Amino acid sequence: MNPARPVSRRNPWPLGIGIFLVLFAVFTLGLVFLSVRNDMELVSTDYYDREIRYQEEIHRQQRTQALPETVAAIYDAAQNTLTITLPAAHAHRTVSGEIHLYRPAGAASDRRIALQPDAQGRQTLDTRELSAGLWRLRVHWRVDGEDFAFDEKLVIGARQPG
Repeated sequence: MNPARPVSRRNPWPLGIGIFLVLFAVFTLGLVFLSVRNDMELVSTDYYDREIRYQEEIHRQQRTQALPETVAAIYDAAQNTLTITLPAAHAHRTVSGEIHLYRPAGAASDRRIALQPDAQGRQTLDTRELSAGLWRLRVHWRVDGEDFAFDEKLVIGARQPG
């Protein structure tokens, strides 16, 4: 007679723990690979210096808000133009400044343009070469030794309601 041989069963825990550790390592390496490939652009390369000068920017904006007339930035999607209008009090004076079109999605698209308003205080920009999407418009100008600033968000390439 052949006595029944006991059935040996292997314990599944060591195999399960081994598979879990291998999968965890693969997942971790995948996350490391994705994070290395992700391009994390800073808003600007000199943001520490900009932070120090931020109080000056607040004063410029306060002077702009105190003006009797507002600055206007009107995007015309049909004409692919952006028209910036300074207050009438500044239209007939010597104005120097800069228009900065800042693209949060990519610093490579940023544009800096010299502010050169006409006799009515308007400057029109062609927007055909700008990428569609969200832009921040920043206008800094100087009149009679005083600095002013205007900021506005724009969506270029989309029809504005109105």
